[in-house]
Amino acid sequence: MENNQKLIDWALANAEKLFLKVTRLTGINEWLPGHFDYHVSMSVAGAEVFGRGTDTEESRAFLKAVAEAVERAACQGLEYPWATSTHTDRQEASLRAYRELLGMDRALCHHFTGTKVRTLGLAVLNDKALVNFLDAACKKHAVTICLCEMRPSVDSYVAVAYAWMSGSNNPPGVLSGYGCAGTLPEAGRQAIVECVRKIGPIFIERNKPREEMAELEKLRSPWWHVWKMSQEPAGRAYLKNVLIPAAGENVLFTREELLMKDVRFREISGFKELFPDVPCVVMQAYSDKLILPQFGKTIIDDITLTRLRLFCGKNGCLKTETVIPHLYG
Repeated sequence: MENNQKLIDWALANAEKLFLKVTRLTGINEWLPGHFDYHVSMSVAGAEVFGRGTDTEESRAFLKAVAEAVERAACQGLEYPWATSTHTDRQEASLRAYRELLGMDRALCHHFTGTKVRTLGLAVLNDKALVNFLDAACKKHAVTICLCEMRPSVDSYVAVAYAWMSGSNNPPGVLSGYGCAGTLPEAGRQAIVECVRKIGPIFIERNKPREEMAELEKLRSPWWHVWKMSQEPAGRAYLKNVLIPAAGENVLFTREELLMKDVRFREISGFKELFPDVPCVVMQAYSDKLILPQFGKTIIDDITLTRLRLFCGKNGCLKTETVIPHLYG
């Protein structure tokens, strides 16, 4: 905790240099009781970057927002900016980067192979107050949240929370949030938080993307997937017809033989070159055993196809060229 405070102190001490702006968001209070939600922006090397942090402790929410902004600043201009994590501890940053990569691998593999997820009840969160808040907010706004498990690895669980609205006047698509952790309840909680943070601005407030959709697709931005699939009925149809099991259908997973030791790591040091005294490290995970994250137009090359076939355990997968864009974003 002492090292975490050092990063907070560093950000506040450098607020003028960073053009640091901090906003406490309140829209999440209706969905997540006792949570704090912070948005920060920084200007680094002439570019504005953003970070968001949500937690039951206010200082940790602010810390997460700062760390995410630092991470995005460090990854600016990288051809491959995915599967990264920022933390004051190198091992913890590496672990989180690994789980970020694993979560993306699960999302894309389930999607492109048509491998069903396993539905979970919200009771798996072990938080009755949170479940009651979610139920009330969902009823008020005609939202359905479906919490599911994806295929776990030897050392980690992966969860996804899907959300959609009922009613002909509401957006016809789907939103999602993902979590990867050492326990299923924690992975589920992460997924719920990530999903709920999108419901307010996109489904309820009906905000529009800051950039044109064509530009987001050109940039191969994860946000292209979020906005596109939230507004198109094909996303919800694919989810219900392919990924979510039918009522009474039992989905069983075997853990995939994957561990953190199967992943390599590198430090992204660009931010430290500008701010040598920043008390954190940005780590990136990559592995030949996991799918290379991709956004924008789907590209199924031989390496990706081999990974998909290994994941689904059969000689062929769906005709991936006809599958809609994946839901991860």
